[in-house]
Amino acid sequence: MTIAEEAVLVAFCIENANRGFPLAPRRVKLHAERILIARLGHKFPIGGLGKEWTTRFLSRHAHELGHYWSRAIDSARGRAVNEVTREEYFRLLKEVREEYDIPDELVYGADESGLQTGIGQKEYVVGGKGKHVQHQDRSGNRENITALPTICADGTCLAPLVIFKGNAFQIKWLQENPLNARSVTPPSHFS
Repeated sequence: MTIAEEAVLVAFCIENANRGFPLAPRRVKLHAERILIARLGHKFPIGGLGKEWTTRFLSRHAHELGHYWSRAIDSARGRAVNEVTREEYFRLLKEVREEYDIPDELVYGADESGLQTGIGQKEYVVGGKGKHVQHQDRSGNRENITALPTICADGTCLAPLVIFKGNAFQIKWLQENPLNARSVTPPSHFS
């Protein structure tokens, strides 16, 4: 790769990490190969970049890039709500909106809540003496229902979206629908 191509890749890695989507080494290598394919076309070696290419790339750019063990967002979610993270998020948001001239009416915020049916239901039951837990036979249904409320930066909002598995649309779903929520039937290959 040229110095300019590596600089672009370094900036891409940093930008993705800042946005919460750090690249795994294999993804860094994949992006490097795509850059080279765009420049070299059919002259790009069939085997691609070598096995240790990413290690050498990170060594060359150790003053700008580091490698870390990632943590799932769920474990970090509670710690993410802090002043530094919030300020960085809004700084990035402002930067992108200014760069692409995005008006308020095109900026939406959404949050999702997942609900599992058949999970977390407890019932007072009678069982053999001396047991700490009495298991109860249940359907074991772990179907997930997702509710997605969405608001716009201009103060308006969209009707909440509720996603759940269904085989057929039922007319009773339209009853008591003050927000005029719509039902969308997924294509048959999602069944």
